[in-house]
Amino acid sequence: MAVAGVSGPITLFNGADGAVQQKLPGHAVDTMAISWHKNSRLLASVGQDGMVRLWDAETGTQQSEMQGGASWVERVAFSPTGDWLVSAAGRKLRLWNSNGELIREYPDANSTITDIKWRYDGKQFAISAYNDEHGQRSRRRLAAEALILALLFETLMPNLMARPDKRDCAEFSILARA
Repeated sequence: MAVAGVSGPITLFNGADGAVQQKLPGHAVDTMAISWHKNSRLLASVGQDGMVRLWDAETGTQQSEMQGGASWVERVAFSPTGDWLVSAAGRKLRLWNSNGELIREYPDANSTITDIKWRYDGKQFAISAYNDEHGQRSRRRLAAEALILALLFETLMPNLMARPDKRDCAEFSILARA
């Protein structure tokens, strides 16, 4: 289990007994989000220092450090296959391979990206974002046959949640936060 601290550090705990396994420095300012690779050895983190970082959870060493595209990087998600990592910094969306090499940077979203979720097979992912228009939906083709579905909203702070039956990326539900 990993816990990201508001002040930056990331603490890794043993799931069986709760003992601390590693303390990672995280990010200079706040660590905003973390995501585990399917092998449970690699952990991705993003923060208010504008960086995307990959960590070896067993040794506690930083494996890669990548520019997130803006001064704050708020979202990160490994694909279920472990081949891809996507990060969001404001309106900027970047696709990386699992070694931290930038594969593609997409055109800016219409507004701040609020969430990222991968489809069960790792070939598609969805983002949600605020919108400066009225609930417009748009689609863009991604590298490696991934499809992005941008769900744009004007006043909600949406989160995405995949359907349990794993049918389709377009079947994501929007949940509003209070």
